[in-house]
Amino acid sequence: MLAGLPGTRVADGVTDFDGRTGVALMYGPPRSFEQIVIDRDSGDLLALQYEQTSGDGRTRELDDGEVTESYVVKRLGWTDEAPGSD
Repeated sequence: MLAGLPGTRVADGVTDFDGRTGVALMYGPPRSFEQIVIDRDSGDLLALQYEQTSGDGRTRELDDGEVTESYVVKRLGWTDEAPGSD
């Protein structure tokens, strides 16, 4: 459903900050965009990442800060614990 939204691009083989590979749904303005990285087999959310692009639309080299922000999902599920309670 998300992949069908106007302006959304799909890329396979995208790696998150932890090195896990999945399919990414990418959307946003031309020079910066968000990636929703999903495990292809399970459908689980792996990460939300924000990426910058150069003016010509190509991805910058990694040393230029290709992924500027990454939220990695380690575990999904329901809980009755309050945030911060370890």
